[in-house]
Amino acid sequence: MGSPITEYKPSESLQPFVEVFWEGNFNANATHPLSLKVVPKGSVELIIHLNEVHCELYNSYGWSPSPDFMIIGLFSNPYEVHFNHPVKVFSIRFKPEGIFNVWNTRFFV
Repeated sequence: MGSPITEYKPSESLQPFVEVFWEGNFNANATHPLSLKVVPKGSVELIIHLNEVHCELYNSYGWSPSPDFMIIGLFSNPYEVHFNHPVKVFSIRFKPEGIFNVWNTRFFV
């Protein structure tokens, strides 16, 4: 299948806060649904969908389309993501405390 992810190094001024920028083009051929398992990385990411079609995530209601953008991370168990159609995303993977330093926001007290 090859890697659907392209990574970009942050500028020098953002390197203290951002580990990497990446964009993904998942299930580009869309001949059949694609399922991926996401494993914990120990980082916080801002993921933004670049097209109207979104992946599906499992929640208490079952499988539902993901929002236009979401902040994920610091989870302890792998989770599954479904791509039933071509999905394009852009993400910022922050370094530890990076998201706090950029937006002055804490997610845990």
